Amino acid sequence: MDKAISIVIPVFNEEGGIGEVVEKTKSVFESLGWEFEIIVVDDGSSDNTGKKAEEKGARVIRHPVNIGYGKTILSGIANSKYGLIGIIDGDGSYNPEDFPKLLEFSQGFDMVVGARKGVHYRGSLLKLPARYIFQWMAEYVTGERIPDVNSGMRIFKKEVVKKISHIICPGFSFSTTLTLNLLWQRCFVKFVPIQYHKRVGKSHVRYIRDTLRAGQILVTTLVYFNPIKAILPLAGVSFILSIIFLFSWIFLKHEIWLITALMSFFSFLNLFAIGLIMEIIRMRTEK
Repeated sequence: MDKAISIVIPVFNEEGGIGEVVEKTKSVFESLGWEFEIIVVDDGSSDNTGKKAEEKGARVIRHPVNIGYGKTILSGIANSKYGLIGIIDGDGSYNPEDFPKLLEFSQGFDMVVGARKGVHYRGSLLKLPARYIFQWMAEYVTGERIPDVNSGMRIFKKEVVKKISHIICPGFSFSTTLTLNLLWQRCFVKFVPIQYHKRVGKSHVRYIRDTLRAGQILVTTLVYFNPIKAILPLAGVSFILSIIFLFSWIFLKHEIWLITALMSFFSFLNLFAIGLIMEIIRMRTEK
């Protein structure tokens, strides 16, 4: 295996943490004896983020305006020179010293994800239910166990990402869509537990907006890759309701229950037919 890697660090106004992240990352790979480059992509920062990164020896790519987390990472990948890519946030929430844990599995897997653990990852009681619902939805989409769907620390093969770059979300849901797409296409993905730390500075994530957007991404991915799986729950609910309404008509002898039962049953048939048509279109598109 070629011991060479490009580390891409997307940043936006992270002058408080980026210097230490670059310094630690550099130290880790020097001690491992790997060839490496550290690419900091400054996504339109208004502070000294880029300057701080350069002072620590990183190559800095500057965007004149903020274009989003996902596009920022893709910009770094496009300017990288090695076939293995590592990404890490520049806010200090991930420890670069965890990279060796991921590299242990880099040869046999298409992507190795640092699955976050710790009190700072679990967050508040308000965020916890949303996190579990989001994880359940992601696992339903892929049919796979996913310890951490949107971790910001991972390594992957450049060629794998290039193949699906056209369907990866350009915003904060980049990590989510990358995970879902690779799992759905039956690529080899490994999750390695890592500790998640308190970030330096103020978070740029808007939880309500970005959670809703991530949910939209999950639904879009499900419809794109497995449309019948998206339709079946709705069809199933319609079928169950038709049975309930039918028994209500049998026992209550009121025609409104029979009409409702028939409407629910025809809704079931229509939804099931739509799911089959979407699945046929998907299969033909893949060919």
